[in-house]
Amino acid sequence: MKIYKLRNDFKYLGKINYVKYQEGAVHIPFEDEKDISFFMSGIEKHKLPEKICFGADFNVIPKSDFPINSLLLNILSKKMLSILNELGNFKHTLVPIVFFNHKELEAYHIEEGIGLDDLRIKNNDYIALQLLEYIDAFNKEKSVFEEHYLYPEKVGSIRELVLKEPLNGFPPIFKIEEDSTLLFITEEAKSALESAGVKGCEFEEVEVSS
Repeated sequence: MKIYKLRNDFKYLGKINYVKYQEGAVHIPFEDEKDISFFMSGIEKHKLPEKICFGADFNVIPKSDFPINSLLLNILSKKMLSILNELGNFKHTLVPIVFFNHKELEAYHIEEGIGLDDLRIKNNDYIALQLLEYIDAFNKEKSVFEEHYLYPEKVGSIRELVLKEPLNGFPPIFKIEEDSTLLFITEEAKSALESAGVKGCEFEEVEVSS
């Protein structure tokens, strides 16, 4: 059994002008935007926006199924999500993503109050994914980590991560409570994504104990 960390591949960005702090897509301000990254990085259900809008370079965005963005959300193409769904169940919720062409945003001075509905060019092929459960797969005996500085019974910084297979097996995509910032996928999911030509992903193998 092989498991991989799923990360964004930055190479698709190339040399483009519309990148702030190396972000591939920059969100259009909305109410409670300061909380959205925190909400969607955890597994608790919150009231989420009906959609989240971004400005992006339309010569670049289609080159990735897993684009980076200013809110640090896990944004997947619907193609990528469909492949993962076909491989097994995982508890999740979704927020639709709308990418607008940054050139049109600038031309219409969107920050001055022109409505997004007036814009013609948009891409609705992506969603933001929030996983709603942690998988019990952290091998505490074999991993190397520091204790949490506030809660010694909890795991702090992890230096060497080792996973163990849970009783019901691994879902195609998952996260663990001990490092909730990471996404993991199975070898089957990795192979399916690669076979389908999914772009913009990097895979780092993680040790799995027997």
